[in-house]
Amino acid sequence: MPRHPLPPGGHGNISRVPIHRRRIASGKYQDVALVRGADGQHYAREDTDHTEPLPVTSWRASCRVRDHDGHTRKVEAAGPSGAAAERALQRALANRHPTTGGKITPDTRVTDLWTAYRQQCIDDGKAARTLDAYDEAAVRINAGLGGLRIRETGTQRLDQFLDEIATHNGPAVAKRCRSVLSGMFRLAARYGAIQHNPVREVRPVKATRTERTFLTAADVRTIVGGMRSSTTPLPPAPGAKRQTSRITVSEYAREADIADPILFLACTGARIGEALALRWQDVDLDAGTVTITGHVVTAKGQPLARVDGAKSESGVRTLHIPPIAVDMLRTRLESPMSALSVYVFPSSTGNVRDPNSFRKPWRRVASALGYEGLGTHAFRKAVATEIDAAGLSSRVAADVLGHAQVSMTTDAYFARNRAHAMVAGVIQDMLTGSAGQDTDEN
Repeated sequence: MPRHPLPPGGHGNISRVPIHRRRIASGKYQDVALVRGADGQHYAREDTDHTEPLPVTSWRASCRVRDHDGHTRKVEAAGPSGAAAERALQRALANRHPTTGGKITPDTRVTDLWTAYRQQCIDDGKAARTLDAYDEAAVRINAGLGGLRIRETGTQRLDQFLDEIATHNGPAVAKRCRSVLSGMFRLAARYGAIQHNPVREVRPVKATRTERTFLTAADVRTIVGGMRSSTTPLPPAPGAKRQTSRITVSEYAREADIADPILFLACTGARIGEALALRWQDVDLDAGTVTITGHVVTAKGQPLARVDGAKSESGVRTLHIPPIAVDMLRTRLESPMSALSVYVFPSSTGNVRDPNSFRKPWRRVASALGYEGLGTHAFRKAVATEIDAAGLSSRVAADVLGHAQVSMTTDAYFARNRAHAMVAGVIQDMLTGSAGQDTDEN
């Protein structure tokens, strides 16, 4: 009956052989395998009559290993004694790289692992802004771990590294580094360089919990109305010693052309990059709809560009807009600028507008209106919260916002800790039984 083959990655019995090293005529050394005679002396294997005893100069331990490609290979290690040789062999077996084409092995350095992972991110179509964020994290990863080999970076070492990053650079940076490391070592595990991803066992990075900003309907009305009619003098620019202009907040918002885009965000819940990528061909004023078909991409070292599609397949969507947004778009369509640009909210030269340059005047106006530090994303959350308050489903809110996962909408975009007056009525019915009586009568 034939023997069963070794399992992939497994090895057979380990044998120890005494070795005598002797010098031959060419001046080189030759290892001679020895056997122990009945007299306790060691002899060369070819000396079957045991005529010349030889001293043992070292030991060699060996076994056969079946690699993950199915082929069986012999592995050897040497030592000053039989036990030392076997220990050396065990270490060699533990560090042995399963044959996977040699791209990533246990001896691959973390810097090279990052290079391979970044290429994978490019192949997977990661956004340019995402790659920029990963590159920033990789600078710290390579500085702290880059010289280590994959087999040297266990959970304890990674945990210590992330603790240091959190202490010196903040929890947000540590969380980004942890995310990138997890992807890197997931790739290493897929290539068989490690048995499991050590980042999974690393203690989660705890960030200081901050209060999320949710705009109420009254806040949105205040902002939209203030940008159109506020007569409050515009405060000095950040860093300025004194006021150099008598322009009002509304005049500045109109000159910087941020009032209409903010109204659009408040009416649609779109991302700022989606709003600035909107073209007139995406607008149907008669039907009262706009179609989100692309977004603006900004990345280091790359020109500003409009890209078709969205962050997910659900991001390409058609939205019904309220009459106030239709009137605003119709007014813009009748302006001379609409004939000079295909974009609804273009730059001053008629090209696609940079979201980063838009945020600068927006922050100044928001601060003047009493909403310092408010980002444009707050309007997405306001739209989602109002949809929820109106009793519409989470699926409706996710479709409007362009989320692939409804859980993202409910967890991150619905305001929490609101007062729900209708709950008191529900509890009253529970205690008095009026709800049950109505049911029985019906």
